[in-house]
Amino acid sequence: MTYGIKAPTVVLSPALREYAEEKIGSVEGLLVESQSAHAEIELEKISAHHHKGEVFRAEVNLRSRGQLYRAEATAEDLYAAIDLLRDELAREIKDYKTRKVSLFRRGARFAKRLLRGNKDI
Repeated sequence: MTYGIKAPTVVLSPALREYAEEKIGSVEGLLVESQSAHAEIELEKISAHHHKGEVFRAEVNLRSRGQLYRAEATAEDLYAAIDLLRDELAREIKDYKTRKVSLFRRGARFAKRLLRGNKDI
């Protein structure tokens, strides 16, 4: 998996870059073909005058085999936002895979009813 990281309003330290790549890379096992995957990660502070509350935002756009997975999270700490982002991205990938399997099964059921000559189609 390849990564592109932008941090327009945050100083991107090597430790922060490594942490983001490690967390987003952990969902690599859920992808069908991870060699062709590319993740665009954006880390930022929402505004300069906020000092309390959900100040940091993390966003990822992950492209794999023509499919786009997008997730966004906000939190009080940038590392916490990245953790929430990983969970949201994993949920997106699992939902897509579940939807794909259920559509296949629905089509298979329909074909089976056609072959049996069921008149309730």
